[in-house]
Amino acid sequence: DGASAVESSSSLGVQYTGIEGLTVGYAQGDNNEQVAVTNGNATDSAAGADIENTSMFIKYAFDSFTIGMQDNESDSTTANADTSYRAYGVSYAVTEDVSVSYGVGTLDFELAGSEDQETSAVGVSYTSGGITVSGSMHDGENLGGSSATTADRQSYEVNVAFAF
Repeated sequence: DGASAVESSSSLGVQYTGIEGLTVGYAQGDNNEQVAVTNGNATDSAAGADIENTSMFIKYAFDSFTIGMQDNESDSTTANADTSYRAYGVSYAVTEDVSVSYGVGTLDFELAGSEDQETSAVGVSYTSGGITVSGSMHDGENLGGSSATTADRQSYEVNVAFAF
């Protein structure tokens, strides 16, 4: 509409898999769209701030186990709008057909007065032929950085997938 200039965004990622079972990745991106940020959340594409995102992960699979860690940072030119996230996960293949997994994550808001958002999940899956049945339970505390009890959530999910 000519009221504001549209800027570009770019991102780049690399992944290394040269050691059996090990996967390491790094990605970096710049959002130059002038996104308005409130408590780490993009709220408007009008006047706002540039945001630089960085993500790193490592995953290692050995025997029936796979473990991983992910680290993300979002740096905004808006004061008190930065966030950082760290997550850990582990999965175990009980048999060729049954797997279980567990993961936890913490999102830290720079904004004063915001609580760390903490999440966890447990999952299980069973595969037989072309059918997979899976379920998971998720728990989230201080969602959005709020310490109110209404910001805590639990959810459950059941899936059935068919491969033809």
